[in-house]
Amino acid sequence: MLDGDKALLESTGSELANTPEPIGKPNAPLIQEARMTGEPGEVEVLWTKERGADSYNVFRTQTDPAGSNVKWENVGTTTKRRFTMEGMESLKRYWFAVRAVGAAGSSVMSDPAIGVAA
Repeated sequence: MLDGDKALLESTGSELANTPEPIGKPNAPLIQEARMTGEPGEVEVLWTKERGADSYNVFRTQTDPAGSNVKWENVGTTTKRRFTMEGMESLKRYWFAVRAVGAAGSSVMSDPAIGVAA
């Protein structure tokens, strides 16, 4: 009948629902904590939820990202706001970053956070 014709629908006097706006790429997450879990060789990383994100890629490096030639290793993907990494060297420093991934694309990587494996 009206078949989605906006002008015709408005002429009926009925209130129309808002047209959804595209979300766009998600913002980079903010890492809230990179902490020991109590298990040897583990670090748990927690970050903020980002609008439009369906999943998060988690990265790790053993090189201080303030320097040059830093190689980030993608260590996993999750739909949650936390990720636990296993098998790391105990009492060694690692840097972590997270990238939000959504239907419109990926965010830039988060600022790095330092964690030490238990």
